[in-house]
Amino acid sequence: MRLTTRLPVLATVRQAYALLWRHRVLHAKAIWPPVVFLVTAEFLYHRVVGNAEGLMGRIHAIVAAPWYMTVGAALAWLAGLKFLLSFSISWRRHLLLEERFDPFFFKAPFWRYLGFLLLTYAWIVPLVLVSSLPAVLLAAATHSRLWPIAAAVVFIAAAFCFAVFGVVRQVPFFTMLTLDPPHPGWRESVSASRGLVPRYVATFVLTMLPLFILNLLLDLGLKLAGADRHAVHVALGEAAFRQAMLFLHFSLGASIGAVVTMIVLPEVRERLPGAPAVLSHVRR
Repeated sequence: MRLTTRLPVLATVRQAYALLWRHRVLHAKAIWPPVVFLVTAEFLYHRVVGNAEGLMGRIHAIVAAPWYMTVGAALAWLAGLKFLLSFSISWRRHLLLEERFDPFFFKAPFWRYLGFLLLTYAWIVPLVLVSSLPAVLLAAATHSRLWPIAAAVVFIAAAFCFAVFGVVRQVPFFTMLTLDPPHPGWRESVSASRGLVPRYVATFVLTMLPLFILNLLLDLGLKLAGADRHAVHVALGEAAFRQAMLFLHFSLGASIGAVVTMIVLPEVRERLPGAPAVLSHVRR
């Protein structure tokens, strides 16, 4: 049975959850650092914002809050994000290199991954801003309110789709950055993912759908129970649940990235000891 040359959507989704279940004990040990820090950030943010309503009300509450509360929330959020990225990198290395998992991973691949991540997403902000210019110009040239809104939706949606296309084409390189050199460069990794975008998007959406549904069920449960989201115990419980879902989002996303990379880069697959296990169910 040979590997497919295309990305099998359902098999990849099944494999992502199979890897999660196979390494469930590892996840139980790794989940606490990011969740603890992110819940702390949520708690401090809740204490700062309080019952403030609307964007401006929250901004005023943050400005008026003691500086150590705001700084503490920011630092806790950054620490939580750092642990999520460390997990994402070490999880890939554990799968593909059979390296011992390190939830506090803070070596060279971490900085390569973080730098490329920031570079990849940094250009999306000006892209979206530029895409709204036609709507602004149209609003200045006409008294109609409908056409500027329609133009903004169309152009921003087009910019978003273009950005998603660009990010997805780089998925194999994100995994390459977590491994040790030598490895295929950016150009080769992007070239290998040609024609992958629709299938990867479908795979990603189907994989994350259960997490999305669980978040919706939490919202529904809180609404039906009439829970006060400003109550500390409710706020902390909700934050812990959502950050756990975020942790699983990172885990499943990294698993998909590892599977995709092993499919499209066979020369890398052949020299990684963990590749056969990663692709154990991705057959045709």
